Amino acid sequence: MSFSLGIALYFSLALALSQLRISQGLALGDALFSGVFWPFDLLRRGIELLVRSLVQTDAA
Repeated sequence: MSFSLGIALYFSLALALSQLRISQGLALGDALFSGVFWPFDLLRRGIELLVRSLVQTDAA
């Protein structure tokens, strides 16, 4: 894959994620931030799911 194609795919995914966050009611600046830094957003959500599953297992 060429570098320019990779950049185009990255930013098209960022734009789509930003639009999703806006439709979910997030402020424009926050939606753009989460769109541009989507790998960190996905990592954070994965960590939240992991911690939630660990906490729910301990509580049961």
